[in-house]
Amino acid sequence: MVVGSLYLPKDNPNKPLGEDADWALKGIDAGIYARELMKGDHVNPKRVLEEAYKNTNSKGSSIACIITLNSVKNTIVVANVGDSGFLLIIKGKIIHKSPIQQREFGCPYQLGNCNSDSHNVAQEMELNVEKDDILIVGTDGMLDNIFESEIEETVRRAIDEKLKAEELASQNIAL
Repeated sequence: MVVGSLYLPKDNPNKPLGEDADWALKGIDAGIYARELMKGDHVNPKRVLEEAYKNTNSKGSSIACIITLNSVKNTIVVANVGDSGFLLIIKGKIIHKSPIQQREFGCPYQLGNCNSDSHNVAQEMELNVEKDDILIVGTDGMLDNIFESEIEETVRRAIDEKLKAEELASQNIAL
């Protein structure tokens, strides 16, 4: 597995690691909760989520998408909560998109300690993967704002140009 990543926080010097607007209005940095949630070294995504959830104490809430590669079975195993998610791309074409979990538009399921959802709401799935398949993982900030056709075009161009994963993650997609 080859991994590349890119993080684009909001242009706010007071919140350099991003923020959740609802929590920010209450003076809470939900990013602390999200980072606390992802501490630990585990393999089963659902168990990772359950253990992480039980070990959080901070106020806040977070969406989560945890993915592991089972190289013996050639599968990815996923636990997803909310409107984060992934796209599985084969030869430049999206063949699977994770379903969105939300109560209504703009109201995704979220893990949290303050009247939020628990780890039990996580959707679990296992998908077959092969060498050269591409997995794009993102938050709603990406998945809600970039058309799938633009993502496919960017991936096809990256394949043609033989870009590395880190280079693909850093590609600008014109909105």
